[in-house]
Amino acid sequence: MAPRAKGRGLLRGELTMMELINFSDEDLHKFTKGFSEKRLLGKPGAFGQVYKGRNKGNNYANCPRKVAIKISERKDEYVRIMWKQEINALSSISHANVINLVGFADTEEYYALVYERAKQDLEGFRASNKGELDAILLGVASGLEAIHSAGFVHWDIQLRNILLMKDNTVKIVDFGLATRKGEKMKSAQEKFDVFCFGNLIRELVLLERKEWSPTKCPRILLADICIVNNPDDRPSMATLVSKLKVPCSAMVNWLLKLEKCACIYNNIELENVDTIEEYDVVLYAQHTTRV
Repeated sequence: MAPRAKGRGLLRGELTMMELINFSDEDLHKFTKGFSEKRLLGKPGAFGQVYKGRNKGNNYANCPRKVAIKISERKDEYVRIMWKQEINALSSISHANVINLVGFADTEEYYALVYERAKQDLEGFRASNKGELDAILLGVASGLEAIHSAGFVHWDIQLRNILLMKDNTVKIVDFGLATRKGEKMKSAQEKFDVFCFGNLIRELVLLERKEWSPTKCPRILLADICIVNNPDDRPSMATLVSKLKVPCSAMVNWLLKLEKCACIYNNIELENVDTIEEYDVVLYAQHTTRV
């Protein structure tokens, strides 16, 4: 049976939602072949390096064979705080669009976090079609809704922190900055994540600008609603999830009725617009000149 989570850096009662594996230094050396450079995933980040790991012996029933292991040197207290924050957040959230934290290690030289392994992140990713783009946006929005429902704010939603799994499910990662929502300004804290989600939409759509289909334009308008200056005027993640689930025509109708964002649409002529295709052409014409 796998040991319970009880590393020296954790306080009793912090891990209540799920049990994590407390890996040893020996385990992680075996998984990564001694932290071989050939096992590195991407470039080292500000708070550590990520290695590909393989649980060959299947010594841990709850550990997948392929894992990703983030190693952070014990440089200062800030590193420890971020390590603890990530454990506390991910041990409290269970959702299909949030990365699964398998376990951790607390050694004399480093802190480690062990996750399920993904195929790639979304940095530089180009969706092959509108359906794939919509599935990604809905997945990220659903994951963020779950994070907020669990009482957390992520604070660092960006393309490199969204992973694409083998089955093309998207998962949110990197909870080192995640904090519990305070009672004061709770809504404003959540709306920071909404702002970041809006930027993420724009990045994913604008990567395809040379092949930009008019039917993608409502997604840019949705992004615009997320990044308005006043946080109170940004929709909640629950609202965004509901709008991403409906046909584009319904989404556009909702967007055009938002009085607080009327300035975005003040050049749109609606007199002869009866179908979603015509809506898209009008919106596309405006945004290709504005963006």
